[in-house]
Amino acid sequence: MPVPADPPVAVAPAAFRSWALDVADTAQDHETRLAAKEPTLNAAGVVAKFTGTPDGTKFLRDDGTLATPAGGGGSSPELLHVQGTKTAGTDGGSFTADTWVTRELNTTRTNGITGASVASNTVTLPAGTYDALWDAVAVQVGTHRTRLRDTTSGATIGWGSTHYSDPTTSATASRGSARFTLASTTNVQLQHYSDLGKATIGLGYGAGIAAAGEVEVYVDLQIRKV
Repeated sequence: MPVPADPPVAVAPAAFRSWALDVADTAQDHETRLAAKEPTLNAAGVVAKFTGTPDGTKFLRDDGTLATPAGGGGSSPELLHVQGTKTAGTDGGSFTADTWVTRELNTTRTNGITGASVASNTVTLPAGTYDALWDAVAVQVGTHRTRLRDTTSGATIGWGSTHYSDPTTSATASRGSARFTLASTTNVQLQHYSDLGKATIGLGYGAGIAAAGEVEVYVDLQIRKV
């Protein structure tokens, strides 16, 4: 026996009109809210409704304003990058045994730290907090290690790794890193110690494999202000 269908529900015309008006009001309210969140562009195609300057260094916050990310957005990093170099095929020089030798820093690749400078193998830094990374090669000098030295106050900022360079056959590099804070303008050097030393090539062997116009790199020091 077939099951009878439910009888249609009668809707009073007044109730239907009220329901339809509610739906229309809801849709209109939704469109109004969307329009309120939609950015308005000016003649130049730039967001005009929000505050700030819409350049590539800012982002749009959820409150509708432009803000600069922590760290300065698209600005250049505060980085000092300096190296110790020689012309292609030129050795690094003699490494004196049992003494702290100041490594050569003669080529500045970039200097984005205001107030920082490099002269006479010495980096001068203004007050601030810094991260440093460095490495320096040694050839046939036995056991050796580096240190980053505050020569203004006579204190060691950080130590490099200890390595062994065979007195007849090998070259190795001492590498280090350190975070440090300076209360005032300070002079910093990268210094290197070995127990045997080596004449002429102890601070780097110019293999001569660099192309014309290129350089030998024996020391690399990067300091970033944080």
